[in-house]
Parts: sequence; C-alpha cells; structure tokens
Amino acid sequence: MQRLDQQLIFLTALRVTNLSNQSLLQRRCKKDLNQDMKNW
Repeated sequence: MQRLDQQLIFLTALRVTNLSNQSLLQRRCKKDLNQDMKNW
C-alpha cells in the first residue's frame, strides 16, 4: 500500500513539473515569436 502512495506522489510531482515546464516553454516560444515579428 505504501508503495502505491509513493508511486502516486511521484506521478503527481511529474505532472506538476511537466505543467511548469510547458508554461515555461510557451512563454519562451511567445517571446521568440515576438522577436521574430519585430525582425520582419
């Protein structure tokens, strides 16, 4: 039972880090996009 809890915690942490990574990526992409627009 404890092993299942640890797995759940691990999966949740993974999901949270994935979400924060995605938002960081999106922000970076948006910044690059703005830069590209200025270069045009």
